[in-house]
Amino acid sequence: MQNLKDKHQKNKKRKWLFALVVIIFLVTVGLILLLTQSTRISAELGQAKAQYSIGLNYYQKKNYVKARTWLVKASNQKNADAENTLAVMYLNGLGVRKDALKAEGLFQDSAKKGNKYAQEHLGTLYYFGQGVVKDYTIAEKWLKKSSDAGMENSQNLLGTMFLYGQGVEKNKQMAIELYRKSAAQGNKYAQANLKNWGYQPNNFDFSIYLRLDTNDRLK
Repeated sequence: MQNLKDKHQKNKKRKWLFALVVIIFLVTVGLILLLTQSTRISAELGQAKAQYSIGLNYYQKKNYVKARTWLVKASNQKNADAENTLAVMYLNGLGVRKDALKAEGLFQDSAKKGNKYAQEHLGTLYYFGQGVVKDYTIAEKWLKKSSDAGMENSQNLLGTMFLYGQGVEKNKQMAIELYRKSAAQGNKYAQANLKNWGYQPNNFDFSIYLRLDTNDRLK
């Protein structure tokens, strides 16, 4: 009799445990759906950050048509992140017709708001003359800002400008300092520049860093 009672109690506990697991699962799914819908609702109501978030999500999934729709909405509200991402799309012809001038304008708008990614993109455009007239003075202006913000590609490129006196006075020591900052973040070009010079970075473990291509560095 006691055995039957114990068995009944164990079965009861199992049922309660199963019910608890189901409840936790349903609550978790419900919260995820609520948060997703909340972002969507906020975006539909005109919240720029939510619009950018949805646009970036589509961009990362390579659904550039839908990405553009939401990024344009956020960009029209002067969202710097959306302006930068939209500019990358125009620069590379992702879901839109390639338009370097349109990209430059959007990069300008974003960079002026302090977006370090747009500042790096803009400086790079003017350094190489990609879709704009090559201008080292403008390139230096924006690369300096993004370099100060810790952008390793900018630090490397600005180092090269100081090495060769491109838009700035030649300054080998400054070039080395910038290359070292960039190399410390895993920039393989800066590392190569230092090695070619005979300077070895100061015991950094470069394997722990991940370098992204300039045009993919979005935020």
